[in-house]
Amino acid sequence: MPGRHIAARLDHRVVKLLNLSLTGALVKLDEDLPVDSQVVLALARDSVAVNVEARVLRSSPASPHPGFLTAVSFLNPTAETKKAIPQLLSMGSGGR
Repeated sequence: MPGRHIAARLDHRVVKLLNLSLTGALVKLDEDLPVDSQVVLALARDSVAVNVEARVLRSSPASPHPGFLTAVSFLNPTAETKKAIPQLLSMGSGGR
């Protein structure tokens, strides 16, 4: 079976995708990002790949674990993005 997880990158940083919805995502990464900063979230699994601009809503320590939990909201997703995200969600990883 091809890759079981959605690969995620946030502005070229490898991140762990914890949750994905049609309007945003929750990721875990090694550094704190400023609230309201704009980033690009790249998601890929099997033949589905998409890049979407997003705004950081919040970033907080992942205590007691290292890293930060960062919530982002998608900004003006394209028609391609609106089609790809449900496909990624149906692949069974990243939450809803």
